[in-house]
Amino acid sequence: MILTIDKIKNILRKIFFYFILWTGMVLTSMFFDKFTKISDEDGYLAGLIIWLFLIFIIEFLIPFIKSRN
Repeated sequence: MILTIDKIKNILRKIFFYFILWTGMVLTSMFFDKFTKISDEDGYLAGLIIWLFLIFIIEFLIPFIKSRN
């Protein structure tokens, strides 16, 4: 397998994308934990649900809809 410039760009784009999603998930769970005055588990669960739904839309739903057209 030869790594071309395009493959390296795609790999770096994915790494950056998942880093941003992971950071957003952590910050969202901290927000729900501190500012909504709910317990740790509920704050993490709310943040996790929001970001997993966002990942589902970006990684699966949008490409699926584009491929059908």
